[in-house]
Amino acid sequence: MDIIGLFAAVHVTDLARAEAFYTKVIGRAPDMKPMPFLTQWVGLGGAAGVQLFLEPAKAGHGLMTIVTPDVEAAGKLFAQAGLTLGEIQRGPFGAVAHIDDPDGNRVFSTEPPKGA
Repeated sequence: MDIIGLFAAVHVTDLARAEAFYTKVIGRAPDMKPMPFLTQWVGLGGAAGVQLFLEPAKAGHGLMTIVTPDVEAAGKLFAQAGLTLGEIQRGPFGAVAHIDDPDGNRVFSTEPPKGA
């Protein structure tokens, strides 16, 4: 299989509210709204993207991981956008912290271990 892209999909109860939150997390407005129930960002870190789906019955159970070279720097960017990243945990796995969106979906910010 030749994979040319991959999207993290998140189910939400309010598309406009979720779009505002993820615009802060991602740092820019979405790239497209191809259908009334879908908003998406493309080209994040190469061929990765994020999709928000208006599906209230499934909202609040999602997980997304954003890999960054520096979790502390990501936390500062979140703070500038008015968001608070949780406590950073460090170990042989690198570093990880999270923030929850308005529906309770969890967004992890991770940093690979040094030298990885």
